[in-house]
Amino acid sequence: MTMYKHMFILTMLSLFLSQAVHAQEETEIQHFRKSFWKGLSIPREISHSGEANFFFILIKIEDGKIADTLSFSANTPGTIKSRIQALYPIFAGTRWEKVFPRIVGQKNASIMLPLYYYPISWSQQSHVSQFGSALNKAFDGIDMSSGYFILSPIVYEFSEPQKFRLKS
Repeated sequence: MTMYKHMFILTMLSLFLSQAVHAQEETEIQHFRKSFWKGLSIPREISHSGEANFFFILIKIEDGKIADTLSFSANTPGTIKSRIQALYPIFAGTRWEKVFPRIVGQKNASIMLPLYYYPISWSQQSHVSQFGSALNKAFDGIDMSSGYFILSPIVYEFSEPQKFRLKS
């Protein structure tokens, strides 16, 4: 449970620290987020389910280079995995050293992109309980042995089937 608390704290810190990013780095990350948002289509069955989910996309750096495939936390829906994997060129084309200058020279590391989606009709109380539950599931199967760089989460909310909007 302690690992989950640490990762939750790291995720929350990334939200606050993202405000301190330099203008050049903001341009790179904004371009990445915009390209990702335009490229990802959320499967219909997810919006019909009316359920929330929180998971991670992992961009692995092996021997100083971005790995050929993306990795995902254990609770990532299979229908989303294939759609995100198809966006690999967006991940590979991002100059991560502009976003995380300390990544330069690292032989092995991972960049974590948290993604959370939920129905807009949920109350604040529903958010807190579901987010906590989804957060715990998201860490199942994640190897914490290498260094991690965490992006601020991408949050989607939906009001009805296929009506998603970017929250952050």
